[in-house]
Amino acid sequence: MTSMADADQRRADRLLLVEDSRSDAFVIRRCLMASADCHYDIVLVEDLKDALSCLQDSKFDLVLLDLTLPDSDGLDTLERIIVAAPEVPTVVLTGHDDDGIGLACIDVGAQDYLCKARMTPESLRTVVSFALGRFREAQAKLMRLVAQSDHTLSSTGIAVPVTRALAGASPIREREPAAFAKLQGDYQTLLQLYMEYLNKKGAKPKTGMEVLATQFGDLGSTPRDLIDVHTVSLDAIRKNADKAFAYTFAADSRLFALEIMGMLVEYYRTGFRRLFSGRLPI
Repeated sequence: MTSMADADQRRADRLLLVEDSRSDAFVIRRCLMASADCHYDIVLVEDLKDALSCLQDSKFDLVLLDLTLPDSDGLDTLERIIVAAPEVPTVVLTGHDDDGIGLACIDVGAQDYLCKARMTPESLRTVVSFALGRFREAQAKLMRLVAQSDHTLSSTGIAVPVTRALAGASPIREREPAAFAKLQGDYQTLLQLYMEYLNKKGAKPKTGMEVLATQFGDLGSTPRDLIDVHTVSLDAIRKNADKAFAYTFAADSRLFALEIMGMLVEYYRTGFRRLFSGRLPI
């Protein structure tokens, strides 16, 4: 793994470049660094295995991905990156001058794509900038939605029986209080580990998050149930924190809720189950 950090001390977007061609990687880096207005910290890996390891251990703002790698090829490469880090936008850099392949990448979940043969410093920086901007705007909208929903969509906020019926099955906290208590405890533990990860004080608890999402799915949870668990966990943490810390924690913790929500959607979409026994892997 080769680190190519920008010497500028200002905040640089951290990019994971997954490219097995050293010559292509050199050109991509030169394109990105050609403007004094762009500041990137670029980490280069040459195969999917190292890319997945980096995404597990470190935080990145964007992935630049070549689909053809020594240990993976085609759309499967993109799918595995997105499953590993759904919270990180991915831009595909393809050697095929075929818009059909690019559109297929968009369908799978890429933010954008660019043909290497047509790549210029301006086009690459524009694609990266737009991908980061679009993803952050969408993330901000989702965070605002979660913020608005923290209490209004919680089961305690849905007091009218008709509204509850329209919202789906009865809440887990009512029909299975013991399961809800365990779910909430596991959620709170992982949330605190996730916050340490955001502050670069620990690794991302990805396996534990997958198991937690499976627990939600096995109980037939709705988004409202997740918000219930999230809200109770925040209330418990707030009791032992000063106001400034509690506010910052609550704002940043929505990223964790969004990731768990995404995993829960994937659970229902694919029928994915993380097999486990005993205590929750952390």
